[in-house]
Amino acid sequence: MHPRLASTGLLVLLACLVQPGTGRAQFETLPRLGLSASPTAYVDTVEVDQGRSFTLYACVFGPEEGAPIGHSLVTVPWVIHQVCCGASIDILNVQYNPELTHAGSPLSGVWSTSAECLDREFLWLATLEVRINAPEAGDYLWASGPADGVVECGGATPWFQGLPVMIKARGELVADDGQSFGSIKAMFR
Repeated sequence: MHPRLASTGLLVLLACLVQPGTGRAQFETLPRLGLSASPTAYVDTVEVDQGRSFTLYACVFGPEEGAPIGHSLVTVPWVIHQVCCGASIDILNVQYNPELTHAGSPLSGVWSTSAECLDREFLWLATLEVRINAPEAGDYLWASGPADGVVECGGATPWFQGLPVMIKARGELVADDGQSFGSIKAMFR
């Protein structure tokens, strides 16, 4: 390795560690915002038959299992995105938490806002009825995470980490009437 390149890399690493927020998040245990196969605890895997609908939950969890969130929240912006590897999801129905107001959509970003401070151990944001469209049976990773800064009651924007869910798709994808464009496209990947 060239000495100048090595020293530049070291400077970048040091800047990240000293910069407020950047390096700090690497060493803290952060609250978690993501998808789960359970509405009350983080469950990271769900097995489904292709072409059949199933349920996922968008939730905010504490930094560890059983730990409270640790922040009084007002606004939680969240979005669902694919992490790996070639499947698409159709969102068939969304049931939002009625305690919050919601603006947006799960695939482009939802801003879930409360009229009062929410200081809880767990926060359910939405229940999603979805269908996976995968080119073949296998494991596909989807996640939800912050779409923007989560806002606390005092106006601070704490760091949150996203949470994935592994969708284990079984069977073959077969096109039939009523399939979405995403499901048809997935057949040809």
